[in-house]
Amino acid sequence: MSGLLPVTEYTFCIRAFDEMGFDSGWSNIASATTHAPPDLTPPLSVQTSRAEAISSTEITLYWPHVDDAIDPNSGLKGNVIGYDIRKSLNPIYGPDDGMAGDICDDTLLEVPFGIPPDQLPAIGGEIAFLVNTLSEDLEYFFCIRARDDSGNKGTWSLAGGDSLSARTWKVNRAPKVALSDFTIDITNPGGVIINASAGQGNSIEDEDAGVCNVTDTSLYAYAWRIERKPTGSGLTDADLGGATTTQMNFTPDVTGRYTFLLDFTDAPGTCGAATGRDSLTVMVIDELPSPDAMVMDSALSMISRPATSVVAFRNMSGNYALRLGADCSSGTVLDSGLMWGMFVITTLKASDLNLGKNTVIFCITKSNGTTGGSDPLTVILDNTAPIANSTPLGLASSTPVTVNLSCSDNADSYNIGCDRVLYTLDGTSPGYDSPVYKTPITMPDSAVTTLKFRSVDKAGNWGAENTEVYRIDSLVPNVIVHNDDNQYVREYGLGHSDQYSITWRTDRSGLSYQVLIGAED
Repeated sequence: MSGLLPVTEYTFCIRAFDEMGFDSGWSNIASATTHAPPDLTPPLSVQTSRAEAISSTEITLYWPHVDDAIDPNSGLKGNVIGYDIRKSLNPIYGPDDGMAGDICDDTLLEVPFGIPPDQLPAIGGEIAFLVNTLSEDLEYFFCIRARDDSGNKGTWSLAGGDSLSARTWKVNRAPKVALSDFTIDITNPGGVIINASAGQGNSIEDEDAGVCNVTDTSLYAYAWRIERKPTGSGLTDADLGGATTTQMNFTPDVTGRYTFLLDFTDAPGTCGAATGRDSLTVMVIDELPSPDAMVMDSALSMISRPATSVVAFRNMSGNYALRLGADCSSGTVLDSGLMWGMFVITTLKASDLNLGKNTVIFCITKSNGTTGGSDPLTVILDNTAPIANSTPLGLASSTPVTVNLSCSDNADSYNIGCDRVLYTLDGTSPGYDSPVYKTPITMPDSAVTTLKFRSVDKAGNWGAENTEVYRIDSLVPNVIVHNDDNQYVREYGLGHSDQYSITWRTDRSGLSYQVLIGAED
């Protein structure tokens, strides 16, 4: 049946009749309601949208939930059940703007994201949608449109002709935190002070502050806490002074090992905040063990001018002094300072030493005046170069020759001695990379060999370069003689010649020869 009104209930009954005009009774009554006319009106467009980057990979989009438009034919409206969102790395414009860039339609941009209807607020309520898996430091452009339950799609949101956009943050690298362990006496006045930004081997740094446009360092956050403490200690995080600054202090209540953790969170700038972390251990003691003198390299106990040597000493906290002498009350102070770490490194200069044996001692004084010293360390200053020799000296020989090299050091009374002999067989000067003499050297046969060699002692002194030449030829030449047919010769007069010719040849060249009269070999 046609011509009915929409959304109207109609009641029906039916009877039959034949060709004679007789009819049946009416059937039972049936009813039905006509459908509403189809909704062809799209939802309202999205207005007042905004985008906000919240990390280097995420942007949140905000817009108010819009209503469906009223159908002008039926006066009815549907329900907005979802939204389409598209993104691009290029500006997005409407199809009628006539501008360069992407057009927000169904074909050019990415597949839309759908928002489940049960997650939609009341009309006018704000919707927040997170777009993730983005790349850092890029501007992304978006457009949004609503969909109703009849499948109608609203127009794309374009604020002022331009699409919605936001730039993701640059990735913020965690700031660097580097803390060094140290030892201190429990009697140290003023307790223990730890400066994370300077001194004591500590440092903190926000390396990408410039990249992230951080201008206000007062936004930096510091947090110290106790990670580990000795048995019997009642110290808590609340007992830490300056726990939110770079310089923390505490007063130990028992001896032992205290470990502290520092979190340094930088300012967000244009990148977002990041946190760096490190820990350090403070060993609190109540006595001063004698420092242990330790040479970092075996060659340091034997040096030559003007070389320098580095000497390290285990220590406890306090004032240290490196002295030239056998005790902590006399001798010349070579180096001094305040110690905070588990060891100190100082430079021992050859110019500060006497020729021969020297005794140095490392001394440390606690805050209460107690002084302890290390075991004396012997350092020998040797300025005398060693002497290298060869046996035999350079010669010419028809038999094989084996050469022995040796070294002597005038400073042997200081227990220094030679370290090695370096040599070459090609006439070049021996250096650090040259062969080291270990076994006798056999000179090549049928050759002239130039041997150059020099020695080095254990203090690093280099001896003079020596040169010896060896000419070795053990092969006997083969000689064949042809004499003149006339073996007679006279001294004067007529007849035979007064000269006698001998012709000979050999299988060697470049050799000197002699003709002997009256010899048989």
